[in-house]
Amino acid sequence: MSSPSSNCDRILASQVEKGMIVLIGSHICEVDDWSTPKAGRRTLVHLTGLTVAGRRKQSLVLADNPLDLPTEAQLLELKERCEKDQIDEDACDVCSGRSDNY
Repeated sequence: MSSPSSNCDRILASQVEKGMIVLIGSHICEVDDWSTPKAGRRTLVHLTGLTVAGRRKQSLVLADNPLDLPTEAQLLELKERCEKDQIDEDACDVCSGRSDNY
């Protein structure tokens, strides 16, 4: 998958919500859970994302760091890869259309 372009949409890590589709590293993930690791420390956000086939991707991100939102082309590429790899669409919320936050 190609790297995100500089003109893609972004959101601050502190503004993510459960169900959003974001890039965590180079992985397109649906945000499954997020939290601030310690009470009173709002500078870090712990993200748990679900990738294709339910694999988990975890990351500790500075709250004021921007996260890239995948482009339509990246989402289409992901859907094509799921079809090529014969991944059950029900296992991938992005492909099944259950996730509409992108």
